[in-house]
Amino acid sequence: MFMVCVKRKTLIICFVALAGVVALLSGMIFFGGNSSVSATESEKISELSDIVVKIGNYGYQIEQKPVEIEQITVPEDFNEVYEKYNEMQKAQGFDLKKYRGKDIKRFCFRVTNYKDVIKDNKFEFDEVFANVFVYKNKIIAGEIFSSNLNGFMHTFDGKNYYQATTTE
Repeated sequence: MFMVCVKRKTLIICFVALAGVVALLSGMIFFGGNSSVSATESEKISELSDIVVKIGNYGYQIEQKPVEIEQITVPEDFNEVYEKYNEMQKAQGFDLKKYRGKDIKRFCFRVTNYKDVIKDNKFEFDEVFANVFVYKNKIIAGEIFSSNLNGFMHTFDGKNYYQATTTE
């Protein structure tokens, strides 16, 4: 016969710990999937490599490490420039007005294959970048751009402001 001797205090601690684990798992199962509050799994990111994959879905290859990470605050009141920029974002399913007054992060990545993606490009650009704006592990906006003097900016799917905001 095998006997185990356990002190009452140790038994109570084990019981409380087990109850805590059960409560935590129950909460994750029953309350964790509220899609009206959190981003959908397809929009959520948990690390930088998730951003690389999402931008890769548009055909762009970006460097694994961002060239810049910056925390910015979305303004409460949008001026004309922000309104136009937001119209372009809306065309690709984003809306920055939902994040007015919020602190967000901007990740800027170097695009390494822009010439391969945009075949009818008439100009030569030294460097092309992808800006990705993130709030609470969710991509909320972004664009592809060149910082050259005669540079450009367009949505992830290649539409400039005019193309993104015109319905023809």
